[in-house]
Amino acid sequence: MPLKKFLINRFRNRKFRVNGLIRSTRLPNKQSLCQAFSDHVLYTPDQLPPKADLRDYMTPVEDQSQIGSW
Repeated sequence: MPLKKFLINRFRNRKFRVNGLIRSTRLPNKQSLCQAFSDHVLYTPDQLPPKADLRDYMTPVEDQSQIGSW
């Protein structure tokens, strides 16, 4: 029988089971997941630029005063 693990809140006297999830039987084959990413490129730190300006890819700042944002 596997060991059961719990988190205990001593202030409220409550116990939460950590490993209580059941593994899905519908998980895809891991090899089929890896095939979609097999053409990625790995760079060494020397090949990367020291800084990257990503401002062109960001959305503009919006006024959030009406939604309770501080």
